[in-house]
Amino acid sequence: MTEEAGHILTNKPVPNDISDEIKKLTDNERLLFTIVGDLSKNSKYSQSVLAVTDEAMICFDETYENKYLYLKH
Repeated sequence: MTEEAGHILTNKPVPNDISDEIKKLTDNERLLFTIVGDLSKNSKYSQSVLAVTDEAMICFDETYENKYLYLKH
């Protein structure tokens, strides 16, 4: 499945607030795929998203201080 606008591989649509944040954080990066989940890393029902670009992985989870963790690779 791909998102209409960017043809990004994803399992389901990324919530708008997280999609906006991904755009801000990946300004000069190529977004490769996203995985949208419904559990936090603490096993609570919550929005979570893993976004993978050509330069980094970004994990969105309510348990992180800034609501996300950005890891360069």
